[in-house]
Amino acid sequence: MPYSVAKACLDTTFPFPTNSRKDTADTAKALISNFYVFEDMAESPPADKDYAEGLNFRPVKLVEEIDNLYRTTSGSSLSNDGKTDPDSKEDEEDEEEEDDDDDSNDGSGDPSGADKGDRAAAAIYLTDREFHDGISAILAKARDGHLSYDADCFRTFIFQHGFVMGHVARNGKKVIKVFDVKSYLWSSQYALASKIYGCDVISIEGQDAADYIQSWADQGVDISKDPNVRFNSALASPIYSPNGDGYFYDGSFGTRNKLPAESALSFTFKCGTANPFTEKFPWTATYKRSSFYDTRSYFHANCAKSSGIFSTKKKKPKHNEDVQPADEEEAADQKALNELYAQLRSLTISQPTGSADENPSTSTPSS
Repeated sequence: MPYSVAKACLDTTFPFPTNSRKDTADTAKALISNFYVFEDMAESPPADKDYAEGLNFRPVKLVEEIDNLYRTTSGSSLSNDGKTDPDSKEDEEDEEEEDDDDDSNDGSGDPSGADKGDRAAAAIYLTDREFHDGISAILAKARDGHLSYDADCFRTFIFQHGFVMGHVARNGKKVIKVFDVKSYLWSSQYALASKIYGCDVISIEGQDAADYIQSWADQGVDISKDPNVRFNSALASPIYSPNGDGYFYDGSFGTRNKLPAESALSFTFKCGTANPFTEKFPWTATYKRSSFYDTRSYFHANCAKSSGIFSTKKKKPKHNEDVQPADEEEAADQKALNELYAQLRSLTISQPTGSADENPSTSTPSS
């Protein structure tokens, strides 16, 4: 399906509980603070040249950035333990009172409150997808292959532009080439697909192709702090199974499950001795999950079904038992989801009461 249709689907308003964003931010912050042992290193990467040789670090305050994301889209900040910070509300109220006094004195205040936009929340509206993708982007800054966040609700489509790229070395320079074409996406452009197969890709959006892909990988690939690993992951690479069978992994640049920022990309090709030519390729979305016919059925099929909280199957009523009304079902759904969030927020790690010397282990290995 076209990019625009998939985007409209992903950016619709889903029937999440009203507190789901706060619960998501609370849970992410609690899990990072309690379980992610490299949080301090993510904030202050090592400065040792020998240790960090060949690696790229991006300092990121994970908990603080998640809090900022939530605050700028909801209007209140979260304290370190994931609770709404009462001090921030008091500060905002004090500032509002001061502003009211100033306005009454000089009459210059904006009655709409627009002059408080820097402090007032709700200045930025994000769809549910944009909010959850925002958390994904924050965690990706750590460039840790074992740290990620992806809301399955917004990873249901596969986006492709129709061909697979790899790279070779030529005269000491990285050269991007078309390694394969996706025939099932080319029903109306077969001639063009055959034309670009095996060609060099010399530029993307007017920028050197290798530089463009490296820049994208530095932002979009979170599996490593090594820029070469990120670059290779973005492009096609051979995969071999234990029995000797092999195939090409498409690479994360040309086949994505996250909505691309743009609807299409322009590529310039060089095929043999022919003159270079430029073509624009739209992103095409493929959906291969449970069928849906409206927002609610999509939500049940992709956003809640896997958790076991919701079920689209209707229980057969017993004799003389009425079917539960839809509004009561929705209330039960929200109650179950709230209970799950409450369990996640309660996750903590017990801290020792003293030092290792004060609490020595009493177990010793037997000889």
